[in-house]
Amino acid sequence: MYYHENNTDYITLRTKQPITAVYGGKSLWADCGPRKTEVRKIRLFIEGVDLSIRKKPWSTATLGQQLYVGIHAFIPKRMWDTSKYGLIYTDDRWEREFRAGLKLSFPVLKAIQSVGYTEQGQQGDDYVSLDGSICGMKKMRDFADAIEAGDILDDMLAEADEEEERGFK
Repeated sequence: MYYHENNTDYITLRTKQPITAVYGGKSLWADCGPRKTEVRKIRLFIEGVDLSIRKKPWSTATLGQQLYVGIHAFIPKRMWDTSKYGLIYTDDRWEREFRAGLKLSFPVLKAIQSVGYTEQGQQGDDYVSLDGSICGMKKMRDFADAIEAGDILDDMLAEADEEEERGFK
């Protein structure tokens, strides 16, 4: 079960059962041994869309039609204080465990593929910054509708169509 809050810039999801991910002690930016963390709140950002359809010369498969999603996973300071421990960023174990827990806690997010850390400068004091993508128009549409962001996707698709038309003139 989760709580959903919609904002013009982001969507906040909260879960009653925390996503548990253990920091494995292998980050380039943290200085401590293994440590359990819990995430009860995530923020989603629809960052952009790529509609370019490119065909491989030897195949009928197409590439493109991707929706890019930003994810902020909030961790309570009592569990992870960045001023004391550093950044979780680059720890493989935490990333793997969070990714698995994210899809269990929020089934609507199963469409997001390749969830991984964003760059170091995007990490926050109270959240871990990650991103992922959704491939295929149907999955993109289903995802946007499920999180009540269909209007955001529609605007991005219209803008991408306009850019593509300008590129062909």
